[in-house]
Amino acid sequence: MQVLDDEKHADGRTPKHRAGAVYDLYAPDEEATRPVGEFNLARIVVRGAHVEHWLNGRKVAEYDVGSDDWKNRLAQSKFAKYPVFGLPGAGRVGLQDHGDRVWFRTIRIREIDPGEATRLGHQSSVSLRNADVRADQEPGTLGRGRSARRG
Repeated sequence: MQVLDDEKHADGRTPKHRAGAVYDLYAPDEEATRPVGEFNLARIVVRGAHVEHWLNGRKVAEYDVGSDDWKNRLAQSKFAKYPVFGLPGAGRVGLQDHGDRVWFRTIRIREIDPGEATRLGHQSSVSLRNADVRADQEPGTLGRGRSARRG
């Protein structure tokens, strides 16, 4: 999920690069960011190949990894040269920045069973295990090479 100041960053002019987007693949369906200086609440919900991006309580993107639509968009993106881009499997969750100031707080990665997902009002559940990452740290420190292992 793209984290960006859409108004001030040059990438904000490109729909597939705006806040909430699946960078270079899917533009957000709507603008849902809070004003700069306020924290946004982001949620990525995954169940099997179906993924939803939520921003401040509003679903801004959804897609199915591996679908024909996904494959076509991937082939036209800067990620086309990475054959396993976005595919499920063990790996790392990374937070990246390009020199802009960014703050993260209370980052959690957890598995949600289908019953809990339904009670929370989601049709999907996160398929990551054995990780609960918190990011109440010095502003901007998480974008510099730290990651949480998933698996």
